[in-house]
Amino acid sequence: MTDQKKFYITTPIYYGNGIPHIGHFYSSTIANVIHLSQKIRGADARFTTWIDENSQKAVIEADKEGLDIMDYLDEMAYKHREVWDYFKLDYTDFIRTTEKR
Repeated sequence: MTDQKKFYITTPIYYGNGIPHIGHFYSSTIANVIHLSQKIRGADARFTTWIDENSQKAVIEADKEGLDIMDYLDEMAYKHREVWDYFKLDYTDFIRTTEKR
């Protein structure tokens, strides 16, 4: 058994009806800084971010774009991950609420 402290932080669950904006970036950056500070202190730190794909707004946006809902959600999830990866957020998990898990 290890004495290593465990630490877990998440972002809010972002909706999948649009691309990330400054509010998403702000809360994700704060979570990332806290996550990294815990890692520096030696904690077994985990950082999760997610996208809620079960909303009527996502269906409406997909219809506006002329896309199948899952194609639209795949595109939005890709764009969210692309932004977080561009800014080098050190998340350990990215959850999509449409995943089987």
